[in-house]
Amino acid sequence: MKNNQFIISILINLLCLFLLLSCDSDRTDREYIGKELNRIVSELSQCYDYVIILPGSGCKGCITEAELFFKENQTNEKILFVLTKIHSLKTLSHKVGFDIKKSRNVHLDLENKILPYDNIYPILVKYDCNKLEVNEIDYQKPGVNVFDQL
Repeated sequence: MKNNQFIISILINLLCLFLLLSCDSDRTDREYIGKELNRIVSELSQCYDYVIILPGSGCKGCITEAELFFKENQTNEKILFVLTKIHSLKTLSHKVGFDIKKSRNVHLDLENKILPYDNIYPILVKYDCNKLEVNEIDYQKPGVNVFDQL
């Protein structure tokens, strides 16, 4: 009987530790992405309310949906699109139907610094340009369309 209680106690502690680390991971992502966005925004002459980080590879359906959103909202001055892990600018430009290099609200992360790890999902960042801080991060995943928030 005491053995079972001991095992249950260990399992509960492990679950609490896992939950604590999961919450910390989101905070760490937000801090890292915020630092990189501050660097990017300091180079730009405009402030943006939202930043969409669009990786060149990963969750195929998620990225396709993000590319469609990108194509339809390329001139939205409230959104900065950060393209990272790009395999071919020419192919992506052809896919979305315009020359990405000429877009004012597109930043090309050619050094792949915006993401702290090998993320496969597009990310919607609610960004306060005046305070230089990330308010919220949402990941585009199967069954979750973060772009509906915009």
